[in-house]
Amino acid sequence: MTDESSDCPQPELTPKEQEIIKTFGGWITFMECFGLNPKDEYDLDEAMVILKILVVHDGNKENVIAAVLDARHARGS
Repeated sequence: MTDESSDCPQPELTPKEQEIIKTFGGWITFMECFGLNPKDEYDLDEAMVILKILVVHDGNKENVIAAVLDARHARGS
């Protein structure tokens, strides 16, 4: 996947995952939306979990984003 910064690792994505990432404006923007660092391996793993949840929910951002941010806030992240 090509993105706005070539120095950040980016995973191989399925067509559905790519479609969802495009709605955020790219991989880095997607990660930043959730307060994740695109250069951190743990954050990359967390971003993939979030992306897979979005795929299951057919890209319904509003509910998934709210749930993820609530969970991160609850654990103090």
